[in-house]
Amino acid sequence: MAMFALLGILATGCQKENINPETVTATDTACRYMVKYSVDGVHNQAQFQTEEEQRAFLHSLMALAREGHVVCLFGNDTSSASLTKETVVYRTPDETNALTWADKMRNDGYTVTITFDEDKEEFVCIAIK
Repeated sequence: MAMFALLGILATGCQKENINPETVTATDTACRYMVKYSVDGVHNQAQFQTEEEQRAFLHSLMALAREGHVVCLFGNDTSSASLTKETVVYRTPDETNALTWADKMRNDGYTVTITFDEDKEEFVCIAIK
């Protein structure tokens, strides 16, 4: 009898909680965009509700690269481990072009390292997959 009582308590403890949609806050909803990144080797991630929020954040990372920091954006597809690494380099003085290229490569599964060459006044983006 004690065993059945214990099982009954455990069964009710494992049931999912019903959530009333009216009480769900913005922090309870899943974020649509996530960026895994590092600055000078310190790894982090950021989540955003809109593409505009994500884009503004990526621009702030480009500003850090311009200041001399090494910024890495990690690709969304980490499932394809290959023995041979593909490397693509893109250089441009235009921050928006560098950001657009780096974000596209990140979405294609590349890890993108972004630095700023002060002598040539251009962003250097190196994508590796």
